[in-house]
Amino acid sequence: MKQRRRLVPTRSPWSTPVIATVSSIALVMAAAFGGQQVLKTQDSGSGGPIEVKNASESFSNADSVVVDDPAVAAQGDGEGPRAVKHFHRDETFNMFAVTWEGKRDVHSFVRSKQEDGSWSEWFDMDAMNYGDGKNGTELIYVGDTNDVQVSMANVDLVTGSNLDDDAELPDKAAGAADANRAASQPSNVGDIAPVADENNTDRTTVSDLDAVFMDGNAQEGQAIEPTAATDGMPKVVSRSGWGADESKRCQQPTYDDGIKAMTLHHTAGSNNYTPAQAAAQVRAAYEYHAQNLGWCDIGYNVLVDKFGTIYEGRYGGLDKAVQGAHVGGFNSHNWGISMIGNYEIEEPSQKMLNSVAE
Repeated sequence: MKQRRRLVPTRSPWSTPVIATVSSIALVMAAAFGGQQVLKTQDSGSGGPIEVKNASESFSNADSVVVDDPAVAAQGDGEGPRAVKHFHRDETFNMFAVTWEGKRDVHSFVRSKQEDGSWSEWFDMDAMNYGDGKNGTELIYVGDTNDVQVSMANVDLVTGSNLDDDAELPDKAAGAADANRAASQPSNVGDIAPVADENNTDRTTVSDLDAVFMDGNAQEGQAIEPTAATDGMPKVVSRSGWGADESKRCQQPTYDDGIKAMTLHHTAGSNNYTPAQAAAQVRAAYEYHAQNLGWCDIGYNVLVDKFGTIYEGRYGGLDKAVQGAHVGGFNSHNWGISMIGNYEIEEPSQKMLNSVAE
């Protein structure tokens, strides 16, 4: 049976009307300015490409630990502690995703270890199952960290992990292994059952999943400013302005014969970011979409941060109907804007709303 759960508050009552209203405003303004040249930004700016740190690791290599957290107790049947995957990296990262091959029923949440040793809230990681090739979750901004824990529904995080391997060890070795993990695990490890249905031969296991760790290099983007503007139109940070490495694109843009719809997204994850970290998230999203998922470019046409800064997304020019890769199966004639942050749990800033509408 497919299991669903939420570790974050339910959708705010204002969120859907706000998005609908912003969409309506944006469409009205687009109609009003439809006969004018909008923006030609792909050649603006001269900052040069900015490197993005990108690393992957199989879920089978991560530690399986048990956490007694009320937020994850709803996973599976019964109540009590649950198994999660714990990743530690010596090199600091601030964005995280999970990838896999083909379509899988994966529902994931991630939390990050803070500088003071505490853990953040759990961030919902929406899955993007767009085809039979490489798929994954949204790339989630978790803030600078060296450790994350991942909780998953419909994935067996126990069988074949270090939670059940002790049964095959000699008594002395098993005892030593138990002692090493005593600080992070309760005494009833043996009572933790796999979340996935063991009778399902198509079930997802840890060997089917990869963890993605990214850092968009905010240190190199401190001076980013909007550089491209046309009379009567908003200023936009061009691709060159936010440091896009155009060698990572693997195809030329596809142009539609006009725009018939608009889709408004949000990136989810933490809303606690600086202007430089916002630009770094744009670079990391480009890297993740183009390289890890194989979309050849960033999926969104435009991104907007909470400070109201507008970033050119997919290559090809904002004065043209560039086909994105942001809504699988519905990209034709569909223009995509992504608001950087999680706006199911927090209201967008007025600056963000104004820029989205513009």
